Amino acid sequence: MVGPPGAGKTTFGRALARALDYELIDLDACIEQRTRRRIPELFAERGEAAFRLQEAAMLRWALRRAQVVIATGGGCVLRADNRRRLKECACTVYLTLPEPQLWERLRRSRHRPLLQVENPRARLKQLLAERGGYYKQVAALTASRPSVSGLLNRITRIRSTRA
Repeated sequence: MVGPPGAGKTTFGRALARALDYELIDLDACIEQRTRRRIPELFAERGEAAFRLQEAAMLRWALRRAQVVIATGGGCVLRADNRRRLKECACTVYLTLPEPQLWERLRRSRHRPLLQVENPRARLKQLLAERGGYYKQVAALTASRPSVSGLLNRITRIRSTRA
């Protein structure tokens, strides 16, 4: 699962993993567990670049596992090596929502470090513009407000054409 913050990658990933009887790997949660730090703390203490390195290592680990649904962080696609791995090793789903809906979900959030700025809505729009092409680049399919059953059907069709 890739997509912007607030698109529902973890929530939808959890439902999809349950439907497939797979394990959910939420990269941000794994990083927090491994480092014993919340994402905002990691950004504050080590910076975004160090966080992205940790994220890339966690993605490599997750992609080696079988029968998993991976919920990436919104910025996971920023690294070219991550994009290559997602494209080559996964059936990547790009979850998307219109900016007004994303903003409504995120406007009160205090745990998204990149939105802790003077004008968070403008920053969200900037992130969408910067990352949108990357999400599309790695996606086997794009889903806006999908149902679990509808997405399962689409994934099954993609997997059967790859077999």
